[in-house]
Amino acid sequence: MSQVRGFTLIELVIVLAILGAVMFLSFPSFSNSMEVRALDNTASEILMAMETAKWQAAATALDHRLRFALEGGAWTFRLERETSPGTWVVIAGGGPKRVATKFVFTANLPAGLAVVFQATGFVSGYDSTKNSVTVESPKLQRLGELYRRTVLFYAGGSIRYVKS
Repeated sequence: MSQVRGFTLIELVIVLAILGAVMFLSFPSFSNSMEVRALDNTASEILMAMETAKWQAAATALDHRLRFALEGGAWTFRLERETSPGTWVVIAGGGPKRVATKFVFTANLPAGLAVVFQATGFVSGYDSTKNSVTVESPKLQRLGELYRRTVLFYAGGSIRYVKS
């Protein structure tokens, strides 16, 4: 007759200790991946909002802009359409969207805190020295990883996303 043998308490404790150590060592890598993803998502949202403003301006023959504002200690951005000269309204689904306060946000823009796309898709008041929006992660910078995401725009309406 064969006897059924189970695991001893010591064997279970050793297995749990090994699993715990593996999880403990992999957590920083997982945490960094989440930070990279959040940084990329924020920059991508800004890029997509600029693209939307450009395409909406061309489709409706009305100027559209992506406007940034510091509200309640956090940066936000929203898509707006010019309904009459100097009168801007937020378009449906246009925001505001918020930039996480854990990120450092810098807007280097030609006219205040907005990028204005004309009905032709061109950028109004373009200045080659003021054509970017940057989002940075201090956490990734401390870890020596690529910590900056920059969205650049050009006179003709083209838009580029750069990791650095």
